[in-house]
Amino acid sequence: MDTRGHREFLPEDGLVLAVTGRPGPSPLRFETAEDGRRLLRQGERPLVLGRLDGEGCCHDLALHRFDGYHSPLPPLRAARQRSDANWVHRYARWL
Repeated sequence: MDTRGHREFLPEDGLVLAVTGRPGPSPLRFETAEDGRRLLRQGERPLVLGRLDGEGCCHDLALHRFDGYHSPLPPLRAARQRSDANWVHRYARWL
């Protein structure tokens, strides 16, 4: 199977990254869990479970992190992140 990524450039350095040819859902994805909570999965493994607390426009996000997360992106030091790199497109290339 041939997996391909396509980048669509948007104003203000925005980016849409579309991947085709991959069987099933993305290995790293958000889902809506029971009671409207947010669940981040990597493959079938749950990584983070969160819920919104509070009323109005500004909610608090309560998170529970499970063991076993493996980032698909390399670790970055703060000094490197302060560089003039176009991070949106760099992350798209890594992914």
